[in-house]
Amino acid sequence: MSLARVSANVYVLEGRTNVGVIMTEGEECLVIDTGVSRDHGRRLFNILKNMGLKIRAVVNTHSHADHIGGNKIILERSNVVFYSSILEKPFIELPLTEAIYLYGAYPPEILRKHLIEAEGVPVDDVSKLIKEYPFLRIEELPGHSIGMIGVGVGNVLFSADAFFPDEVIGKYVIPYHFNVQEALKTLEKLNVDVLKNYEVVVPSHGKILKREEAQQLVSKNIKTITDIKSVILRSADGTLSLNELIKRVFKELALATQTTINYLLIVSALKSYIAWLINEDLIELIVLDNELYVRKVETK
Repeated sequence: MSLARVSANVYVLEGRTNVGVIMTEGEECLVIDTGVSRDHGRRLFNILKNMGLKIRAVVNTHSHADHIGGNKIILERSNVVFYSSILEKPFIELPLTEAIYLYGAYPPEILRKHLIEAEGVPVDDVSKLIKEYPFLRIEELPGHSIGMIGVGVGNVLFSADAFFPDEVIGKYVIPYHFNVQEALKTLEKLNVDVLKNYEVVVPSHGKILKREEAQQLVSKNIKTITDIKSVILRSADGTLSLNELIKRVFKELALATQTTINYLLIVSALKSYIAWLINEDLIELIVLDNELYVRKVETK
């Protein structure tokens, strides 16, 4: 593993989750996310140590385990301070909450794997770091998680999981978003207002992109979301149980899940779409015979 240089003081440790490294004055650097595991964090720490660099701070774009998995080991090996948005802070400090909202209650041990539940660390408000390093620009990118942020440095934007590459969309079909309604707004904001300020975009997953490439990919992600919404609305014909609706969408999209965790992630994402349709008064939730049902709202 080695650092890829993307601008004068910005580097990327490419991998399953791309990690940003921003050189500051002296022998210090700032890190954006820490990867999927303790091992990833260990490798990152050792690479920077071998370069004579000390991590001054880590910015976590959001709380998902593949972005904070290396936090704990870096904390154990240094006195680094971790920063995030205020909304992401409680989830990074207590990652058990990720498994709780995925399962809907206190989860069984089988779901408390490092890919879902990382190790927690204390977190401070990222606005404090901006006061110390005013060249950083924080972009609010909610939707994939409740308070996800991107980080801009000069002409480079670390866009977190605001959008996904073709291979991720092809593999999972329904890319995960905690609040897909907000995710769509974020994508539209990226194309209209945000991306014009940057020449290079570093998504958390996939290759480093030029602005035009990022804009094209954002447009594909927008289409993916609108297409999935249409499939769900079309499948919600009449009155049917929530589980039956989910089965119909799985069949329509030819989804075949192989693990419990994958199933729960996809169902969680689908429920976000269903909430969106409810918010738009296109469908409603009702209880019949002690079971949750979905009913399409008749237009007047």
